[in-house]
Amino acid sequence: MKLKTIFSKTALMAGILSMLVIKLMAGPPPPTAKPKRTFSPVEIPASSFSDFDTFDGAALKNVVLFSYDADSSKWHYVPSQIDDRDEDGDYFADRDSVFETTDELVFMAIAAGDLAPLDAWIDEPTSKNYPRYQITLTDDVSEKTNYVYVFRTDDPMFFNDTTDYVQYFGSSDPRPDRVLTDNYELSHDNEGLWTNLNIRPAAGGTGEDILDRMKLRLKGKAKIEELGGIEITLDVNESHIIKDKPPDIVDGKIRVIRRWNIKISYPVPELGGQKIETDPSSFTFKYYSYSSDFGSDTFSMPDYVTLDLVRMSFDLDPTAYGMLMFAPNILTEYQFGVFIDNQDDLGIPRNLDIPGWNWWMQTGKPGTIITQSYLPEIGSKQYLYYKDSPNGTNDGTSDTGYDGSWGDTGVKFLGPGITGAIPLSAQLFFFGPDISADSAEVVRSFMENPLKTGVVQNDTIPPAIITDLTAYNVTDSTIALNWTAPGDDGMTGGPASHYIFRYNTVPPGENIWDWWSDPTTVTFSPMPKPLAPGQKDTLYVEGLQKNVTYYFVIRTGDEIINWAYPSQASLGTTTPVELSSFTASTSQNGVLLEWTTASETNNLGFEIERKLQKKDTWQKIGFVRGAGTTNEEKNYTFRDSPDQIGTLNYRLKQIDTDGKFEYSQIMSAKVEAPSRFYLAQNFPNPFNPTTTIHFQLPSSASGTMELAVFDLLGRKVRTLANKPATPGFYQMEWDGRDDEGLQVSSGVYIYVLRAGKLAFSKKMVKLQ
Repeated sequence: MKLKTIFSKTALMAGILSMLVIKLMAGPPPPTAKPKRTFSPVEIPASSFSDFDTFDGAALKNVVLFSYDADSSKWHYVPSQIDDRDEDGDYFADRDSVFETTDELVFMAIAAGDLAPLDAWIDEPTSKNYPRYQITLTDDVSEKTNYVYVFRTDDPMFFNDTTDYVQYFGSSDPRPDRVLTDNYELSHDNEGLWTNLNIRPAAGGTGEDILDRMKLRLKGKAKIEELGGIEITLDVNESHIIKDKPPDIVDGKIRVIRRWNIKISYPVPELGGQKIETDPSSFTFKYYSYSSDFGSDTFSMPDYVTLDLVRMSFDLDPTAYGMLMFAPNILTEYQFGVFIDNQDDLGIPRNLDIPGWNWWMQTGKPGTIITQSYLPEIGSKQYLYYKDSPNGTNDGTSDTGYDGSWGDTGVKFLGPGITGAIPLSAQLFFFGPDISADSAEVVRSFMENPLKTGVVQNDTIPPAIITDLTAYNVTDSTIALNWTAPGDDGMTGGPASHYIFRYNTVPPGENIWDWWSDPTTVTFSPMPKPLAPGQKDTLYVEGLQKNVTYYFVIRTGDEIINWAYPSQASLGTTTPVELSSFTASTSQNGVLLEWTTASETNNLGFEIERKLQKKDTWQKIGFVRGAGTTNEEKNYTFRDSPDQIGTLNYRLKQIDTDGKFEYSQIMSAKVEAPSRFYLAQNFPNPFNPTTTIHFQLPSSASGTMELAVFDLLGRKVRTLANKPATPGFYQMEWDGRDDEGLQVSSGVYIYVLRAGKLAFSKKMVKLQ
């Protein structure tokens, strides 16, 4: 039992008389500033983001929030928190620190700012690789709208975030299981009940503990089959609450989430000291800088128990002496509130508006507690419970805690026959001293009219710049252009929307825009639409002059006409193909073919052909695109990883853009069996959409050779090869699909090479 303040009888009577004088003569206390909507937390489900590909797979630390100040045209960092939830919305499941659609984004409304222009962006270069999201906060009470903006960054260290609105101290702290903010401090006892609360001096309070304890009272009957079905009377209070397991904790910057895991253990003398125990229940508390809310839909008594009374309340300490209690149903008769003085107050109206938002408030020099609760219709009658008395409880339950009741306030439900789940919930707000009663009505208006939120993607990201544009002759008057299609946002998103093609016989200078404003625009009817990102796109430009060099440039735009920077210039002209050298040499990874052209005309490219023995037929094993038309020397290479051993013959089939072709001389290379097993790291890694795996098998290899891809749970995703093991050099390509042809998700995968009794493995990463 704790003792916070000791009053002598003389001092107590003098205090009561002085407060009565104030009650009769002084009128209401001077009000402080009313609570503002900005005290409210904002919760945004990750599923609200329409195109979640922007964040899919991003680390939580890479998702940052900013507000915009229109007067200064500056961005301001917004402290935020992403709660890592599972598919059932559980905050306490195994967390992976990756932003997913089941997660929840949280920040304080006070951080919201002005509407930002579409082209305004934070000063962090990698954030421009992704769209931004605009969160709107509309307040129907004040008729104001504010904004917060969400960015993804690859460099979260560009800002220094030291904000921590709320802190949690666990078992290692001298006062364990404690929550601390700039505005209040709250502690729990060994079983998890609230036991200490003070409004901190920074918020205008005195910093003194004003809470005796959180109370839970249940009265009813239990039918005990072990005693022949007789009924016994139950009188349960918070001393019968025991901890089922330690609390589950999420300790974040914006809020601490604490799941209180309890059950009720009630001794039954008729059973020789045995106890009635309920199934475990949990209350989830969320602690913010100004408030805490909690609730439970799982709390219930066993089926053989019926209740005639349920009461939940908060009893204050003697340090609350002189504070005032307000509630809507007492304001008519007690417009200046009811004094908390440990003396009986008779005739206070106690009916509640059920169902609906109900509030009560205790305020005074130590600080203010405003409690809001949306209560269901339980039992036959519902009451505001208020007791200010040296004798404690007045509802037939035994008193607990220190020195009677000091403004003990809460809700009480009367039966008979209350059974099943008992949903109990409330939101408590902690403010400075001497707040007027209409402040609680302001808070209630916030509860009845919550902020309306909306999430909109602001797309100011143009498609990627095309960097692989090539041009080559098809006929004497036609040039083909080839390039990789970009995405709607950089290389991500869906396909882009528009192309602009321009060409000139004059090469671009240092300033591409001077060149861009003058050349001829290639027009088509209809204009070709961009393909899906990553696919090879081709365009034919006809009606050109013979033996002329042309320079081509492309720009890409999206659906709201965000234009990419012009591509590099690619030239196309007409000259003959002249092969000046061709060699073949063996290396650790197979056979390397190298050749050089002195000049090229209408050169579509080179097919590479191979055969092992004279009687074998030539097989096409690859293709290397030519330079089209050029007078410059060009060097080409091709690496072959044959699974055959012996002397291999190679030749080039040079193909013109009009389909004509010519063979090179034949080159030979002797390939010996590898001396050892070898599994190379895939390349590229990470990859999207494809990657190549090289490996080699020595002459000692036997049995079956298998190359397969597995996920981290050991499940086989794709079999790339399964055949008798023969010595040689191999390369396999994986397109990121499983054995059913479906694309697998981003993540880490294991590829395993087995040959006989030997096995080798390496990791690779797929990124979307």
